[in-house]
Amino acid sequence: MKIEGTIKQLESILDHTRSMAAEADADEIWKEDIAALEFAIAALRSMPEAGEPPAYIDRSKWTAKNMTDQHPVDQFICSECGAIFEDFSLCKIDEDSGDKEYCEYELKFCPACGRTISEEAWEKLERRLRE
Repeated sequence: MKIEGTIKQLESILDHTRSMAAEADADEIWKEDIAALEFAIAALRSMPEAGEPPAYIDRSKWTAKNMTDQHPVDQFICSECGAIFEDFSLCKIDEDSGDKEYCEYELKFCPACGRTISEEAWEKLERRLRE
């Protein structure tokens, strides 16, 4: 699917999401979904068609910081969208025994707005945008 088709599909999802958010008993998560969809649509609109890599990527529009005063595996507060997440763990499953091991995990991207948090995440994002 080309960028224009993807944008049209996301706009359709955005319309549906807005209608769900307008319901009297709507969960607050719908507002976060709306913001994420609007951000994704804007990002796609800024990309050139036909897979040509952008000449310049403005890091300030794609990055955020963890504003927490706690340890970063205990709490994440996005400097850009204000989303707050707490107590992250990564579940690793042993292939042989099936046992689960939970490890502390520091976020590399904001789960709400998708902005990168670490240099490693920025490098991954930049590679994806240029592919």
